[in-house]
Amino acid sequence: MNTTQYHPTGRMAPMAADTEEELYDVPSEYITGCEERKTHPSLNEFSLSDYAKRLIFDSFRKMIGADSRGDMDGERYELEWGSYHITAVHHYEASEKRGGDSYMGFCETYAEVARDSIEIVEVWDTVYGCNRPTLPGILNKFYERKKLY
Repeated sequence: MNTTQYHPTGRMAPMAADTEEELYDVPSEYITGCEERKTHPSLNEFSLSDYAKRLIFDSFRKMIGADSRGDMDGERYELEWGSYHITAVHHYEASEKRGGDSYMGFCETYAEVARDSIEIVEVWDTVYGCNRPTLPGILNKFYERKKLY
């Protein structure tokens, strides 16, 4: 039998000896034991550096150059970049001009490119399973500002 007695100090009020606290489990839908997943990522989680933006457009240029339909207007291209699935549209417009070499008064025609640009239309975040509506605008402004066309 334990004979140690505890005396309350001036900071604590003594508990009544006849009151008992009953403890019980409360089920909760929020306490699952799993790591909590954020619903809204912070700005740093989905911002891209200028170097990464440049590499994204370089990757699209390589895809367009390797495609046999790369000289057609309105072709859609998709790129997996880290946790992003990026969709872009290639805008291409060319016209034929007469000139260059001639033989017996007949000039050869050559194509003059009037427009060759890439427009990002959608960025899908595969980690959070949602669309990032601000990133296409940011990427397109970077493309225009750096004159990557």
